Amino acid sequence: MCVLDVIFNYLFIYMLHLGVVGAAIGTSMAYISTSLPIAWMATRRNRILALQLDNVPFKWVWDYVTKAIRISLPMAIQSVLMSGAQIVSTLIVAPLGNIAIASNSFAITAESLCYMPGYGIGDAATTLVGQTYGAGRKDLCKSFAHMTVGLGMLVMAFMGLIMYIFAPEMIGLLSPVESIRTLGTTILRIEAFAEPFFAASIVVYSICVGAGDTLRPCHHESCFNVVCSTNACGMACPRLWAERCLDSDGNRTNLPRINLPLSPIPRQLVERNKRKSRPYKTA
Repeated sequence: MCVLDVIFNYLFIYMLHLGVVGAAIGTSMAYISTSLPIAWMATRRNRILALQLDNVPFKWVWDYVTKAIRISLPMAIQSVLMSGAQIVSTLIVAPLGNIAIASNSFAITAESLCYMPGYGIGDAATTLVGQTYGAGRKDLCKSFAHMTVGLGMLVMAFMGLIMYIFAPEMIGLLSPVESIRTLGTTILRIEAFAEPFFAASIVVYSICVGAGDTLRPCHHESCFNVVCSTNACGMACPRLWAERCLDSDGNRTNLPRINLPLSPIPRQLVERNKRKSRPYKTA
């Protein structure tokens, strides 16, 4: 799908000159071109899942349905919370200006190259823990869990070191703009210190999924990765304090000094602060 995504995006963006709309069409075509053959292979050719292999009428087994809902519902809630946290983080960064938005977006893209090994080790942990847990080998299951968490943290620590050293080159591949490269390099080097702990979060989540426990990871992700990270991001953006630092004329007063170009203060924000500053009329 990734190869088709690149091919279709190049076709629709540059050859057909459709711009951003072409990017959306290309990605949609990549999803469709990949999902339809997979669905056909699963339902028609697979020796286990093929529909024509059924010799008895289909019946709902409600015990299986209930168990599937109990396992999948926390994972769905977690995905919604994580996507919502990303949107909120973007909204928090947005008032800092276009340079900050682009740097944050490119840094997240570049960082994804470094934490992919963590997800690979997490998938291996899910398989190993699931097999040993299902076989009743609790001692071996615990051993695999400890081994994969340690291995994931070690690999991600090494990847964090690589990301710290080669941060300018990684951002340089994504943008030629010097201001974006400078700020993006700083972001990547800050994130490099969190890579081992991010690996622990990824692998522990995968271990819990392998053991059939998705409720506990959902609590972890929602309480720590969503609530704490979003609030920390908000407190760390001094541009959000502008409303408190505006006087009645809409002028900036006592704003923290940062090295980012602040976007102009919206007129609605100025008018709202003017209304707040007006004394209430009494009879």
